Amino acid sequence: MEDRTIKIVSLSLAIIGITGLGAVSLQSGYTPVNIYEISENMAGKKVVVNGTVHSSYVRENNLFMSLEDSGIIKIVMFNSGISASKGERAVVYGRVNVYKNELEIVAEKIIVGDS
Repeated sequence: MEDRTIKIVSLSLAIIGITGLGAVSLQSGYTPVNIYEISENMAGKKVVVNGTVHSSYVRENNLFMSLEDSGIIKIVMFNSGISASKGERAVVYGRVNVYKNELEIVAEKIIVGDS
């Protein structure tokens, strides 16, 4: 192979690898759990949950909602710029938190819609 061809192949593979690492890093570190499994001893842990929006409102660009599957939990996402309606499906990536003695997830990413 010519040097030029090797450089092009190497650069292409490097770009593909970096893109792949970026995609994986967005979702790595999150443990998939059911809402009913979340407990206070999980505070601070990164989780991913999915369910149906039970209630939702936006205040000052912050999203507050309840998500349910076989359990229900409060979700908050600061500076979200998104909204969700009752009955929509949602996938939430975030950290478990205890606020005023209640469990919640402080979301880092929320995907609303067919999921």
